[in-house]
Amino acid sequence: GGVYRLEFEPPIDTSLPPDTQLEAVYRHGRFAECNDAFARMYGFQRAEELIGRNLSLMLPPDDPEVRAYLQLVFDAGYRVVD
Repeated sequence: GGVYRLEFEPPIDTSLPPDTQLEAVYRHGRFAECNDAFARMYGFQRAEELIGRNLSLMLPPDDPEVRAYLQLVFDAGYRVVD
């Protein structure tokens, strides 16, 4: 399966309101690592093609379902499995 890791630079202050966190996630979130299986899920051949790219590639910011998903991520303390 696809595996990835995001980095946020600067780190996101999780005490901020959710809308502010959402804005920061998109402004500062980048793919730091992933495997080739994950890259292929998003139309790339190799993991290296994704490294450094913005999170909006995987989670379009104008999609209401994505916003709801990210709210769940915030509520879970940024820990996501499956």
